[in-house]
Amino acid sequence: MDALPTTLLQFADLVQEHPTWELPVLLATLSTSAPTLHRQCRRFLGISARQWLLSYRMRSWRIALQEQGDVLESALQHFGALSSAYRHAAHALGMSPASLRRGGAGAWLAYGIAPCELGNLVVAQSEKGVSWVCVQGDAERFTAELCETYPQAHLVRMDERFVGWIAALLGERPQLALARALPEPMLLAALQQHLLAFVLRQPIPWRSAAAPSIREAHAHV
Repeated sequence: MDALPTTLLQFADLVQEHPTWELPVLLATLSTSAPTLHRQCRRFLGISARQWLLSYRMRSWRIALQEQGDVLESALQHFGALSSAYRHAAHALGMSPASLRRGGAGAWLAYGIAPCELGNLVVAQSEKGVSWVCVQGDAERFTAELCETYPQAHLVRMDERFVGWIAALLGERPQLALARALPEPMLLAALQQHLLAFVLRQPIPWRSAAAPSIREAHAHV
């Protein structure tokens, strides 16, 4: 596999241009069939086109919630209905929309940093799902940004087992290295789907009544 198919790159660009378009409209605009796009997504990204689109919308909704704070308006902008947004909110946000608006109030987040072919992968997860994914060279700077984004959450750094988990996950999907060719928001959307499925299969070993507060956790980053 030398490169991602042009169809996937075009799909990624089109979704960013028109995030509210439904999959049939996107397919018609690309002049490709659902089986063709689905097959390519499964082969190169390991997820379906529908999962990819949903993950991108959920990430965009999270950003809108943090910036605007209006749950109803932002949900309508990204999904057309509040019920559609809430159906996937817990897994995609790792907490309720109300908690997210309050800086992660009441949420417990475990975060970890793992070097991989894509760069330093920074992930924050809760018992419900994956709250944060980014791939950057300066992992510590983005950890600081994570702390600023969730100032009211209990943030706990995961131990070295996290690096092993991520290595195992990416080892199962070596073709994900090709995803570097995607626009970053679409790359992160694909990664979030894999991490979500992975996280939900794992026990949460870090939560306890004695877990440090966000300030204590950040002091040891």
